[in-house]
Amino acid sequence: MRLEAVEIARMLVDIHVSREEIIAITTAITPAKAVEVMAQMNVVKMMMALQKMRARRTPSNQCHVTNLKDNPVQIAADAAEAGIRGFSEQETTVGIARYAPFNALALLVGSQCGRPGVLTQCSWKRPPSWSWACVA
Repeated sequence: MRLEAVEIARMLVDIHVSREEIIAITTAITPAKAVEVMAQMNVVKMMMALQKMRARRTPSNQCHVTNLKDNPVQIAADAAEAGIRGFSEQETTVGIARYAPFNALALLVGSQCGRPGVLTQCSWKRPPSWSWACVA
């Protein structure tokens, strides 16, 4: 069965097409075909498809754990507290790049102490005056 990219894109956002049907199709297409499908969609449709395809048993809450001085001990304590309070996805943003590994580890350790299984991520705020050529 050959499906056009626009048909697959429509199926991704159609509420009457089940997740299982979409998985059967999307696991059989090539990466080039996946690019064609994504090219047919705008950002809102992509978010709708992502929400439909996300495998999650229960809805989840996200939080942001950070502090002014990027103190890893405080971040770990706050992450543990957030985990106990029910946040299953935690993120921290680093203002100073060299502190990123410490903050990432503090967030990971603290969140897993509060409640095992919490997802974590660490991001870095790049000053707008920097260009990507300077970073690379």
